[in-house]
Amino acid sequence: MSLKRMWVISFLTILIMFVFLTIAEFGAFNFNIYANHKLLGQMDPGVIRLLGVIFMVTIAKRSWNIKIFQSKHGWKSLFTVGWLILLIALTNVTISSDDIVWNGILHHMNGLNLFLTFFMALLEALFIGMFEETAMRGIIFGAMLKAFKKNTVMKSVIWSSVCFGGLHALNYGAQPFWDTTNQIIYAMGIGFILAAMYYVAKNIWVPIAAHAIMDYTALVFSMHSIYFNVAGYNDIDLTSVLIFIIGLLVAYITLIKYNRRLGKQDWFY
Repeated sequence: MSLKRMWVISFLTILIMFVFLTIAEFGAFNFNIYANHKLLGQMDPGVIRLLGVIFMVTIAKRSWNIKIFQSKHGWKSLFTVGWLILLIALTNVTISSDDIVWNGILHHMNGLNLFLTFFMALLEALFIGMFEETAMRGIIFGAMLKAFKKNTVMKSVIWSSVCFGGLHALNYGAQPFWDTTNQIIYAMGIGFILAAMYYVAKNIWVPIAAHAIMDYTALVFSMHSIYFNVAGYNDIDLTSVLIFIIGLLVAYITLIKYNRRLGKQDWFY
């Protein structure tokens, strides 16, 4: 595959994502979540994203000749490579969670709202993970592996993660500048890990699972701050920068160790 074709595929994939995200925004089917008759937040199962996954998988296979890895193995890398993502998920449930949400879940939420919270958030997180991982790791990263002729893997990990971070630039029109800027930095760091995980596992469901776990914990335990947009930054968030640095290091070390298992000694490949 030529570099020109690779960038065209990457652009078209992001464009397809934008179209489906726009449809999802205007065609959202939101479930209001209440605790003690007070609105905590909303859950959208995100079925439009599932339709987007089906469309992208079809066009990748039939028009772009990109095979999305779906082996039955590689789940160990969810822990050995994705430990930072799992740690973030843990902090989403604990120190980064909304006290008002915990209070509602434990004391003021009826059975229906508990069901809507945990089940709808599960669907939403799963479909978000499938949508973004199919596009970013399955298609864009897959196209880059076919196109780059030198230092193929490292370049593919880096550039696919830059695309992943850049995708979040769409939020500049919907949220404050520094919130979006920090989100882009954060997303690139997570993207490094997810790309390395996918390359090692050869199984798209592994990064989907990691992505969904991280989003699920945020959707449930920060639903109030997400819905009412109470969070905000006035500068670069050092946590996002740290995640970027750690994500890049984790990806690099993972790929080097994988290369050594194959009997190769390259430090950049």
